[in-house]
Amino acid sequence: MKTIETDCDMASIKIHTKDVSLFFGNGVGDFANQVKILSKKEKVPKNVEFLGHFTVKTEAYLSFYDCDNSIAYTFKPGRYFVSLVPNKCIFYIELIDQDIHA
Repeated sequence: MKTIETDCDMASIKIHTKDVSLFFGNGVGDFANQVKILSKKEKVPKNVEFLGHFTVKTEAYLSFYDCDNSIAYTFKPGRYFVSLVPNKCIFYIELIDQDIHA
């Protein structure tokens, strides 16, 4: 598992490409977020809330800060699920599969 700390002024984490930005809210406010990117063998722990998903066709990026495009992590092609530990700023992002047409 890779853990990345991100900052925010919109109470979220930012996933972006050159054309689009996605924001997943932390439900708490403008605090530092921990983003845990799981390997294929790792599972999301219990007691997390599913927030949504995104599909990457070529590359997408996790930003270090939700108000700019700084690159903290690069996502390769595939479908990803985003989950959050309730009342904490801890996100889990897991690769579900490489089916970019689903």
